[in-house]
Amino acid sequence: MTRAILVLICLTLLTSTGLLLAGNENAKVAVHLMPYDCDRRCNRKFPAINTCEEILTTYTGGVDIDFFPVFFNLVDYQAVEYAVEWPGSYSCLFIDCSDNNLGDIVWSGDGITQVWNECQPHTVCIPGWGWITVDTPGMVCVVPHPVTGEIATAACEYTRDPYVLDYPNASYCAGIFGVKGHNPCLPKAHATAATTWGAIKHMFR
Repeated sequence: MTRAILVLICLTLLTSTGLLLAGNENAKVAVHLMPYDCDRRCNRKFPAINTCEEILTTYTGGVDIDFFPVFFNLVDYQAVEYAVEWPGSYSCLFIDCSDNNLGDIVWSGDGITQVWNECQPHTVCIPGWGWITVDTPGMVCVVPHPVTGEIATAACEYTRDPYVLDYPNASYCAGIFGVKGHNPCLPKAHATAATTWGAIKHMFR
């Protein structure tokens, strides 16, 4: 069942669009930090990020923090899958800004899959945000989903073989309480891969 979440993405996108297409081979992901705001909504007081320079990965403020996963260098997108880790033992209130989701981010290391009903023709995806209370220095990071072991994106523009999921080739953590975050504009590569829908189906035969 290690690919169950990826299968959900495929089924959702096949139902809504007829095709799951790829093109986010150059994607990256980072964590943007802001002070907690109880009036924030998906369409209000939400960060407008267009370039890597606008992602704030170092925070020196109080203990209540809003973190935002930011997928960038995209072609377009229709689904993302990931988990988030943060220091300390407090839980998180995560607000989902997609149309459909599986899973929730409550504790550090929890994973979520988020899917939009229609293609999102944007180069930056901020799929939601989490409110955490932290009193320990450390990093807030987007990490692989605990079920699939991957950070995944699904694009909706036909750029190569159909039914392919892409994986960000870099993940930049944000620092809190005196820890300096990663610069999302600098190279920070890790291994990437692509999984085909055919390969996923084969695992369930």
